Amino acid sequence: MTTIDPTLRGQTIQEPILEAIAARLIDQIEDYNDQNCFICDQAIPISLPGGRIGCTVSIGPGRFPSEFFGGGGHDTLTEDGSVVITPILAINLDRPRRARRKIVERDDQTKGLLFYKGAILRALFAFPWEPSEGDQPLLRDLISPLSCDDPQDVAIGETMATAMKLRVSTVFDWRLT
Repeated sequence: MTTIDPTLRGQTIQEPILEAIAARLIDQIEDYNDQNCFICDQAIPISLPGGRIGCTVSIGPGRFPSEFFGGGGHDTLTEDGSVVITPILAINLDRPRRARRKIVERDDQTKGLLFYKGAILRALFAFPWEPSEGDQPLLRDLISPLSCDDPQDVAIGETMATAMKLRVSTVFDWRLT
């Protein structure tokens, strides 16, 4: 395990942040792999290549606080950004009474959306961790939870699924040069 050196905080771009979060989820959640947990341009993908479960990592809304910019130009361009993490479970339309099982787990064989929500929160917040490249932290501050949407039925290609968007804060300084 690499030790993070907070004195090395510097500028970055968004791609390494997304990559670090996706890699953390794959490393910490047994059911996720590089086929079903991936970076996507939208929280709800057009296909679910990994089977019946999936998780996307995508860019969320951000803002540029003027108090950080303060005449410093590109040296102080900070984005109070966010990342949207969306656990997804395919559902069977012909078995409506079983839809509840996609939300809550009933046994070791049935992992519901709340199981994956908890697993994501544990992976990102239960243990000391932050997105980094080697020993260099990528963010100005640790990631923090922002919000969570209610579960929604979504169409992914010809498949119906249930998904829930989790947003986390990613405050970072842009590397523009």
